[in-house]
Amino acid sequence: MDDSSPIHMTCPACRRQWSTAGADMSRGQEASGEIPIPGRPTRAIPRVPDRKYDEEVAALCRLDVENRRPGADLRDQAHKIVADPMIDEWILKSDQLSDPKIMKGRADLVRQRRLGILRFLEGEDRGFPICQPVPRHPLPEGQGYWLMRLRDELEWLVLPVLKPTNIRPFARPTKDRLNHREARAILDWKASHLDMWLADRPHLVGGRLALDASRGVIFDTEAFVRWVYALMN
Repeated sequence: MDDSSPIHMTCPACRRQWSTAGADMSRGQEASGEIPIPGRPTRAIPRVPDRKYDEEVAALCRLDVENRRPGADLRDQAHKIVADPMIDEWILKSDQLSDPKIMKGRADLVRQRRLGILRFLEGEDRGFPICQPVPRHPLPEGQGYWLMRLRDELEWLVLPVLKPTNIRPFARPTKDRLNHREARAILDWKASHLDMWLADRPHLVGGRLALDASRGVIFDTEAFVRWVYALMN
């Protein structure tokens, strides 16, 4: 499909039709620097062409961006911003998805889910905030980023990555060591799934580095990413 063709979507709360015609699609790969992992689509959020509706969604996104501390409860502030009952309903449905009975996760990480923000109600990113913390500044030459999902916290994680080169024909995070949080985000796994692998088959997890006298775990980035790409093929 021609990249300039408008994309038509439906508001997950009110079923209103959206169109990207005339919208600022700065979330595109070339403009933003996002480097997709094979098999996962890049994501773009179209601008709602209803001025009042658009203003309220934009205000909620600002509230989201300014309050990204784990477990933040923004419900009172969010409902004061909103006059449109359809957006108010969207907030309520978003909060329902944060309930661990609806979307399960590890207990300590589930407590980090925020309330009072707009989330996708349908599709592959169901439960995740519509306001994504993508870099808005120019990235260093040869670098991009991965926009990853933290499935237990229902949050986004942005990882700076090195673009592929002739010597290394795949993208990889810029840091040389990855922690548990970053590893499960790259794998797109819940914490319990990665914990199961580390407990039952640690020798099969690429790049795993054991820490003496510690229950913690870190990963060699190069070896871990090579293993992830092998899993996808």
